[in-house]
Amino acid sequence: MAGTSLFRFTPRVDANGFSTPELPPALLELGRSVLEGDLELDPRGAELRGDLYWIVECVAPFAADRHAAVTDLEANAPRYRAAAEAWLARHRDHPWFAPFDGDRQGWVCGDVDEPPDPGVFVPPPAPEYTPFGCTLLGATTTTLDDGDMWPVPWERRTAPGAPVWALTVPRSARVLEIRDPAGWAELVTAHPRPLTAMDEPLYDLTLPGGLLGVDWASAARDWDGVRMTFDGILRTAYVAVPVPGGTTAFMPWDSGWEQTLWLRWVFDDAIPGTPWRRPDG
Repeated sequence: MAGTSLFRFTPRVDANGFSTPELPPALLELGRSVLEGDLELDPRGAELRGDLYWIVECVAPFAADRHAAVTDLEANAPRYRAAAEAWLARHRDHPWFAPFDGDRQGWVCGDVDEPPDPGVFVPPPAPEYTPFGCTLLGATTTTLDDGDMWPVPWERRTAPGAPVWALTVPRSARVLEIRDPAGWAELVTAHPRPLTAMDEPLYDLTLPGGLLGVDWASAARDWDGVRMTFDGILRTAYVAVPVPGGTTAFMPWDSGWEQTLWLRWVFDDAIPGTPWRRPDG
């Protein structure tokens, strides 16, 4: 299938790199993990968090063996998808999948041990390179797990001991929840940002037509926050979706977990909680 390269490479029409809404690779990988017994729902969340993060990471377009992995997933799609849907149905009340809860939002600063700064919670600027225009990159919260202050964003960049802040969201806040590719496409269609090629491509991918992401400054006129539920990520990550003017694809770079991107400071309270620690203690 012919397409326009995301980056300054000659388009490779034999290895598009993206799947379709009918064959979402992360959702199929969840089903494969369930059938092979690799996935456990730990009450504390840390182990589950690692399992779910890897499910998204291993089907990212930059994964070295992605072509072979996706070929297997698509060949076994019916049973993998059935297993994934059954697993999600069993855990639909888990905080990462359940409807948005404004009383359970946790935030941790990525680099320093300081209180949340309202100046951070602003619409992200124009992306520095192409893929960042198709993800939730900025000041984000995650819905706190039942048993511990898990998960929190940016664990790879956070010093152990930094406090996890509980940010209470008023009921008046306008939060858009995305649970499937159509939801992401609707956001892009309402607030499109054409994305241009980057100078140093990480890999070669093609998409039909131009690539469009979200104009967050425009989106901030309609929404205070945009949430990707974890089932939304599983159904949407690396799926090519047609939109007016081209194609969009949600790419959860280094953020394969449930999260809400905040476009302004709307919080009633910021309360320090349990110090953050790595999954291995």
